[in-house]
Amino acid sequence: MPYGHVGLYGAYLINARANVKETSRSYAESLRIDYRENVTDQYNNWDYGGVLGGGIKWAAGEQLLMWLEMKYFHGFADIDIKSPLYTRNSNYNFNVGISCVLN
Repeated sequence: MPYGHVGLYGAYLINARANVKETSRSYAESLRIDYRENVTDQYNNWDYGGVLGGGIKWAAGEQLLMWLEMKYFHGFADIDIKSPLYTRNSNYNFNVGISCVLN
């Protein structure tokens, strides 16, 4: 059975971290440093946008239901507060699911 989604979403940023890799250019300091830096203060805490998607569900037995679905999320808010560019969040989401109906 096919189905579709159209709607809105809202999201709140809890934490953002960036992977930082530094390599020294000097032979005497030939050291590579990898660490994670907290960059939460570079982004707007709130994001909102639209959702569009669809999928298909089918019975996989008397008490099992399976589905495949894909959604596209497109943000409307400018999430990068440190950049002069208008930066939006967007992503694709693919889900595979199975549920059991209990009587």
